[in-house]
Amino acid sequence: MGVVHGQEVDPRQINDPEFHGCERKRRFETRVEAQKAAAVARTRKGAPAIYVYQCQYCGGWHLTHRRPRS
Repeated sequence: MGVVHGQEVDPRQINDPEFHGCERKRRFETRVEAQKAAAVARTRKGAPAIYVYQCQYCGGWHLTHRRPRS
């Protein structure tokens, strides 16, 4: 098993590019924490739109500039 942010991950997911994105990103324990961080990031001049999403690998919350899929 692989480990990301202290969570065990299925070894088949290790070759998935999104898995490696998770490793590099800051993990927030709750959606509220991530939303607060996104609100702060949006205040920077010229900042892109920031969204939050729950990670399928670690179960935590991350920030992204990509619009979530519906």
